[in-house]
Amino acid sequence: MSRQDRIEHAAYEDGRRCMRKGLGVTAKGHYDRKAMRRLFERWCPACPDIEAAYDAWFDGWQDEADRLDYLRQGLLPCGRPI
Repeated sequence: MSRQDRIEHAAYEDGRRCMRKGLGVTAKGHYDRKAMRRLFERWCPACPDIEAAYDAWFDGWQDEADRLDYLRQGLLPCGRPI
């Protein structure tokens, strides 16, 4: 696993943690792209491909948002009821 791969994996997990805490979401429930980018930049180590790391961070953030949305609806991520 290359250094970039490790950074992207860590970025994905950090994006999930940020969403779990509700960071990057406004009070009205909308995404705040500037705040999300600032959250990423506070965490991000120096790496050759910063945009790929941001994409991994955002993917983790979005996956956690989807998982939490399913739970709010009373469903498991696979679509089955809880």
